[in-house]
Amino acid sequence: MRSRVLFLVLVVVAAASAQWVDTTLAAPGGPWRFCHNPTNDKVYCTVIDSARVMVIDGATNAVLATVPVGGDPQDVVYVPANNKVYCCNASSRSVSVIDGVTNNVTGTITVGEYLWRLAYNSIYNKLYCHTASGSSRVFVIDCSGDTVVDTVAVGVDARVLLYSPVSNRLFCANRGDSSLTVVDGATNEVITTVRIGRNASALCLDEMRNRVWVANSDDNTVSVVDGAADTVVATVAVGQTPTALCRNPLDDRVYVADFGSNSVAVVECATNALLTEIPVGSSPNDVQYDPARNWVYVANRGGASVSVIDCGTDSVIATLPVGVQPYFLGLNPTDGKVYSADHAGNTITVISSSVGIEETPSAKVRTISVGPTIVRGVLLLGDCPRTGTVPKAVLLDISGRRAMNLHHGANDVRHLAPGVYFVQQKGSRGRGVQDPRVAKVLLVE
Repeated sequence: MRSRVLFLVLVVVAAASAQWVDTTLAAPGGPWRFCHNPTNDKVYCTVIDSARVMVIDGATNAVLATVPVGGDPQDVVYVPANNKVYCCNASSRSVSVIDGVTNNVTGTITVGEYLWRLAYNSIYNKLYCHTASGSSRVFVIDCSGDTVVDTVAVGVDARVLLYSPVSNRLFCANRGDSSLTVVDGATNEVITTVRIGRNASALCLDEMRNRVWVANSDDNTVSVVDGAADTVVATVAVGQTPTALCRNPLDDRVYVADFGSNSVAVVECATNALLTEIPVGSSPNDVQYDPARNWVYVANRGGASVSVIDCGTDSVIATLPVGVQPYFLGLNPTDGKVYSADHAGNTITVISSSVGIEETPSAKVRTISVGPTIVRGVLLLGDCPRTGTVPKAVLLDISGRRAMNLHHGANDVRHLAPGVYFVQQKGSRGRGVQDPRVAKVLLVE
């Protein structure tokens, strides 16, 4: 019989006056995209020009392996169901399958077309990959057998994919015809096509409302799409050339990297209102939300730096020098690290947000420190220590998506897959409590 242990640690979201660069790793050939394996605590990064995937030990930062894959590897996704990493190779027109334990390629799935991005359907254990030019197609891979089981025609020049477990749908943003193709996650059939803005470049999910956010680079807008009705419910004007998105579920906001205006737009999800534009470095290209600290990291592609935004104040609390042209970021929630792919500098900068942090207590932020608690199979949710009241809470996965609702008392978590989760406690109006706190839950099988 399987047993699972929950390692529960209460951590604090507070302003910080210092950040530390843990180390810089050589990545010859242009590092690109990341994924994290929480089961073995490994980080994977595609290196485009060398046709390899680097495997990094999450705890020690040691490079464990440099795995040969196909030509021009673009995207990587971790699949917990079989503890494997899938890498789509653009010029080789294939998907490499890497074993999460041995770091060896165990198979190559030939697709036959130029591939761009990946998305994983956790309900049906499917992997999606799409072509990136002309009238695009999405290939559906059964991860239990690592075989292509279907092909779905989508719009022109597909750019990015997003799977929503809320509605069990795949969303494909198509740059060439300003459309969003909606695909049924069970049948692989196209449900509808939604008209969005020009040059869609990024997607993110608001699980609470079942809405999909689309960054439209050429329109300087973000489209908000109802994930059940498949209609645009709002169009939000932001800064110039919105390029990347991330959602902060604690404060119920979306952060938008405005590449052309050197800023990050903050949009309130409840009202779709633009709250502020935060100046950051030159040409922000990616944003990454860290739920443990309620921070957003910003890769400044033109400034060789990473900005750190405190979501409690929506202000930049640190600007970290990294390598040349940081394109994309990766999060390792197990060890509290963020990775910057310094593409032109051929390096990976490892930022350890738990090293050298100086907490700054204030009237608005109070520090809370408690020791670890071991929980076996059942997560107990007690009264809020600050107010003495019974909190509303949800369990979030590492991407900020809701894994389950929590209630006061015992919560059976044995059905959850191994991984890193967070308990988000809310006030009576559904927003984060006054002293924002999240609990880090490490599920060990």
